[in-house]
Amino acid sequence: MRFFLFAFLIAPFIAFGSSSIQEEFIGTWELTGTEVDGKDSKPFLIEIQKNGIAISSWGKGETGEWNLVAKRAEIRWPSGWRDFIYKEGFHYKNLGYAPGIPLDGAPTNESKAKKRKNP
Repeated sequence: MRFFLFAFLIAPFIAFGSSSIQEEFIGTWELTGTEVDGKDSKPFLIEIQKNGIAISSWGKGETGEWNLVAKRAEIRWPSGWRDFIYKEGFHYKNLGYAPGIPLDGAPTNESKAKKRKNP
């Protein structure tokens, strides 16, 4: 009975906390990729939608899927790339992994991420 009462009283707060973290990522983000020569590319946008869809303006554009993983927005693109937008201190960052690069290794690129607008 104690467990049931505890779970009943605490669960809404746990769900609310997760939901507010997810809401924090919804909107349009400006990122800068890294070119092969190590220089930053022109900024591009990623729109993260509430329905789990992510849309990128990189190159010809790409539509992928995203979800919340360990307080980070994990974006999976059909090309095999993965992006992670996360908060570090008071700023946001993006890690990009090319197809075949293990997620426990060094990212292919790393950049600042700046939220442009909310939906």
